[in-house]
Amino acid sequence: MPPRKKRKRSPKQQRRKTPWIAAIPQVWKIAIFAVGIPGLYVGILSILPRISVTPQENIHPSEPMLNPFIVSNDGYIDLHSVTLYCGIDRLGTTHVAIVDSIADSTERLGDIGAGGRTTAVCTNLVNFANSGLFREAHITLIVDFRPDFLPWKMHRQFPFRGSMDDKNVIHWFPVTR
Repeated sequence: MPPRKKRKRSPKQQRRKTPWIAAIPQVWKIAIFAVGIPGLYVGILSILPRISVTPQENIHPSEPMLNPFIVSNDGYIDLHSVTLYCGIDRLGTTHVAIVDSIADSTERLGDIGAGGRTTAVCTNLVNFANSGLFREAHITLIVDFRPDFLPWKMHRQFPFRGSMDDKNVIHWFPVTR
């Protein structure tokens, strides 16, 4: 069989075959790329959950572990099923140098809206250390939560170092890793 002849297309048909991106001038392609990529990056980062934990002053000086912590939702989306896990990693007293991984506590905080905050106290750690014996401690607070758009939970860790001042009041300082 002889090979088929290709039909010639009219210029109108050839114009239709060019992709739409080719019709955009090169300058506009560069401008869209330069603005679009950072815009997409910022947009994705803005919906990621941002949560923080801040220690407050001790409520009762005779109970060094009775410190409230403010859990804040600094992001733009709601957080659901927020739970605060408190754990003493190390505790130093005047009689015992260091004790590792000795106690933990769980506080259910519920939902925290965008820009919201709530206060939590690690209640199971209260009465654990007598202020007369307490010298220093390292605790880790883990916030477990489910962001508004995800079906699974996420968590963030916040380590703190506590030290006793001259008035037997403990002060908590964030530990950077």
